[in-house]
Amino acid sequence: MNKKGFVFVETIIVIAVIMTILIMLYGSFISILNQERRDMTFDDVTYVYRTFYIEDFLVSLNLEQYIKDHLETPNSAGKMPLLATFTCHDDSLYNLRDENGNNNPSEEDKKNFCEALTDGGRLEVENIYITRYDVSDLTSCMNTDNSIRCASNEELRNLTPGAVNYFRTLSGNEENAYRLIIEYKTKIDKKEYESSDITLQGNEHYLYSYSNIKIARRNVENEE
Repeated sequence: MNKKGFVFVETIIVIAVIMTILIMLYGSFISILNQERRDMTFDDVTYVYRTFYIEDFLVSLNLEQYIKDHLETPNSAGKMPLLATFTCHDDSLYNLRDENGNNNPSEEDKKNFCEALTDGGRLEVENIYITRYDVSDLTSCMNTDNSIRCASNEELRNLTPGAVNYFRTLSGNEENAYRLIIEYKTKIDKKEYESSDITLQGNEHYLYSYSNIKIARRNVENEE
């Protein structure tokens, strides 16, 4: 009787050990799976290349002045903005008039190209953001559930949960540098993907992907 009781207890202990190991393995598997899903939508090489291509064009515009106006000038509350949502529709990016006040066709062409480049289209751009390279002040406004703590900042309130999640993965503290962050929106067949960044709009599924690059700022002081 005692022997049977001992075997029973021994069996329970073995089962408990096996269950503990399986739980640990499952946790590791989920962590790896989540990492793979994140890698699929965060800084994938395809989107890194697109972001580099877009950045290379944007620095040819009056981007220095755009940054000064939107990130280096205090807002109505007297605080420095944390984020600027970039749009090619801002005429201040172009020299649409020459010195004589006449239309500048080459700059108009540049504006049309910029709008076609960034307003969806073949590159699938959904949003373009510009921030300081050090995003610690920005991410301090973001909760772990991807909600926004700094509710007074309208630009932050408009961020998608996927964008908030991506912002929280960024690091780097280089001073006097800025970062271009692009949110891409791709129409997909949901059967081929398993990701939290998939959204349903009407009858279509879309995958949100993200990439960032340091903005190559020109030395305006030396040019002047």
